[in-house]
Amino acid sequence: MSKGKLRRKREHRKAGQKQWERTRVGGESGDDARKDTSRSLLPEGVLRFPQGGTNDRDLLYGLLPMKPRKDRDVETAQLLRGILAHREALMEKDPWLPFPQHSCSFTFGKDKAPLPVGALALLWERWPAATGKCSDCGGHVLATAFGGGLSQGGVSACCSNCGRVHFRCIGGLSAVGEAPGRILKGTGFYVATGIFGGAQAGPRRPLWDALRELGVSELPEEEWATK
Repeated sequence: MSKGKLRRKREHRKAGQKQWERTRVGGESGDDARKDTSRSLLPEGVLRFPQGGTNDRDLLYGLLPMKPRKDRDVETAQLLRGILAHREALMEKDPWLPFPQHSCSFTFGKDKAPLPVGALALLWERWPAATGKCSDCGGHVLATAFGGGLSQGGVSACCSNCGRVHFRCIGGLSAVGEAPGRILKGTGFYVATGIFGGAQAGPRRPLWDALRELGVSELPEEEWATK
């Protein structure tokens, strides 16, 4: 990689870090988050309303409940717990780390990046559709992707405690992207493009490596991260 590209990459990362510091709401310090021993490790102050954390109450209008699916994703649950427990350190490290997923129909920021952890964390705090309560264990359900086609789509999510997969139906792609577009507008993580019926997948390895470097011991096997 050329020196110019490396410099631009560093500037882009620093801009994302500053944007996170300016836009984050609620929650305690990173040290306090690491001391959290609750089942879900969700920081206090994030869930401002029963289903999410936003001051824009019209985002709650017509909101359908999270519906559990039959399958579980224990690997994603492990990543979610790692993010929540070390979120401040992770954002300082690189808020543009892609979240591992294969169903987000949007790209973000000037580089049209796949769903970054910085954007996802802001949506957990501010978009009611991005959070919920697990019907199995009562743990926190958190969005892991969102998208869809012309007339059908919604939020894919996972319980950070037991790994139960959930889905919240919203509507077509334009309806799904409306709230994230409003919430992320004016930040470095703004919604750049949408793909009808398609997805901009996020690789597994970058976030796995970052969490391991931060000392997270409960992670998926390395073989999972390389797929």
